[in-house]
Amino acid sequence: MSSPTASALRERDAHVQHMCHSQGMAKMIQVRNVSERLHRELMRRAKTRGQTLTAYIEELLEREMARPPVEEVIARIRSHRPARPGVSGAQLVREARDERERHLGRRRP
Repeated sequence: MSSPTASALRERDAHVQHMCHSQGMAKMIQVRNVSERLHRELMRRAKTRGQTLTAYIEELLEREMARPPVEEVIARIRSHRPARPGVSGAQLVREARDERERHLGRRRP
């Protein structure tokens, strides 16, 4: 068995440093029974971005966690009182158009 190259050691050390956070060691997640098709596509996308598979999947997870779950969004929407404007939508559009025309120095007929 050959020894790891200097480049491989640097990459491993960078990965270990990345995994260590100020709060302690990062947790490990293992995903089993991934289809060959899915694994191949994840590897292809990671390579295209110049990332390791781990870094690419971590980025995907971070992006997913940045978005609130649909249930939370719906609950927030439902918690707000319904808007009851005193003016119709058509009237608001007319007023906005009139304001724009005044700003542009034109008059509407």
